[in-house]
Amino acid sequence: MDNNTVQVGDTITFTDCSVAKDVQLTIRLPNQLAGPAFRFESDNTYSTSLNVEGVYEARLMASNQNEAPIAVQVDTITVLP
Repeated sequence: MDNNTVQVGDTITFTDCSVAKDVQLTIRLPNQLAGPAFRFESDNTYSTSLNVEGVYEARLMASNQNEAPIAVQVDTITVLP
């Protein structure tokens, strides 16, 4: 991700540098049990803005052709008011 501390409404861009067949990104607050999975665009990026302050978990999961996870990367995003 291009920045892990942003203001409410700022855009964050994630870049997929994986060689995996399938890569999914989820972004959620700690009190959320699950969040939607996002797919990367054809240019290997995904951009979003977060409109609620808090500390989010960004989880990137790369899978092989059998959909078995081969790598998981977790980072946090702090969204300030």
